[in-house]
Amino acid sequence: MVYDRGIAETGWTASQLPRSGGGMMAKIAPEANNADIRPESPVAAGEHVIAGRQAIMAAAESLFAVKGYQSVSIDNIAGAAGVSRGLVHYHFHSKEDLFIELVRGVMEEFSHKLGEDMANCTTARDKVKGLLLAFLTLADSRRNLWRTGVSEASGLSEAIGMMFSDYRRDNLAIVARVLETGVADGELKACDTQFVAYCMMAIITSAALGRFLSEAGLPADVTAGQMAAFLLDGIAK
Repeated sequence: MVYDRGIAETGWTASQLPRSGGGMMAKIAPEANNADIRPESPVAAGEHVIAGRQAIMAAAESLFAVKGYQSVSIDNIAGAAGVSRGLVHYHFHSKEDLFIELVRGVMEEFSHKLGEDMANCTTARDKVKGLLLAFLTLADSRRNLWRTGVSEASGLSEAIGMMFSDYRRDNLAIVARVLETGVADGELKACDTQFVAYCMMAIITSAALGRFLSEAGLPADVTAGQMAAFLLDGIAK
């Protein structure tokens, strides 16, 4: 329960919890009002726990970007976040779990934003450009996190590798659906949508890779427009 987590973070033990009426609290300060000496309310304690978790994740992402995943320890993260090592382990079983949670959070944020953007697109061309812009914006906004994943891919666990693989597969399916809808509506000519989606994802991945391994270059919307024109119109006269 959130309340239990809040109590754990405040440092209270079960024997120290305030009780109404007699008992320990009455012996300590019989004249005191229990409301004045009891620990944080469940809501306040819960908010404190959430703040601690967010501080840990922010510190970890910054450290991974500067020192690399392999070189960062739980102690490093705890020190940067201003919390105890025990609290880090309270929220995350291991450094790998923490990294997975960071990446998963970005992926979920991206999926939500992509869904919103696609809902506002009416044509296949707009949807393709929207997809490209979403990927490039993601690469720009969380460049350090992606740089860590790419530069240290060989040293990451199989679980993390599978997560990235599943994420790529899901995005490939999204691109394919956009193309299939465009073909069905007569906006795009008949084609092997799975193959074209695969090619598009290769181009998108390459463009995103270049952005988070170096300076972004052109604004994301300009690059997305150029890529959309290339993918949809080609370069032949």
